[in-house]
Amino acid sequence: MLKDFPRTNSLFMRFTRRIPVEEAFAKKRVDDYHTAIYAVEQAESGDVVFSIDYKDYFQPPLDAKEFADRPFSAFVDRGTEFIESEFGKWLKKFAEVA
Repeated sequence: MLKDFPRTNSLFMRFTRRIPVEEAFAKKRVDDYHTAIYAVEQAESGDVVFSIDYKDYFQPPLDAKEFADRPFSAFVDRGTEFIESEFGKWLKKFAEVA
């Protein structure tokens, strides 16, 4: 990957994907969404590390009752599903190109 840039010692690439939340479409003045922040890093040693940061955003912020209705385990399940499906597909394509 770095052979195209012979004086480069390492590489770090980061990009963000904003993912709409379908239930927010049905509500007025609600702009909830998820984000997935992809990061790819290649160290001087040649080791490559992929990571993903999956987040939920609530606009407007949730009140206490709404927050209580959204268990953390459901968030973890959504993030895990995203990583296993969407991120897994992207990683497979990335590895085929590299």
